[in-house]
Amino acid sequence: MPHIFYGQAKKDHLVLDRHETEHIKVVRLKKGDMIKATDGKG
Repeated sequence: MPHIFYGQAKKDHLVLDRHETEHIKVVRLKKGDMIKATDGKG
């Protein structure tokens, strides 16, 4: 099951803040692991 992360939507990508990137480290995700990312606005 993919982890869900929240970030700020930019033109063609989503920027994760420091809190979210630290969370990625804590759950030990690696390059290539699947995540779900949203700006929380639907």
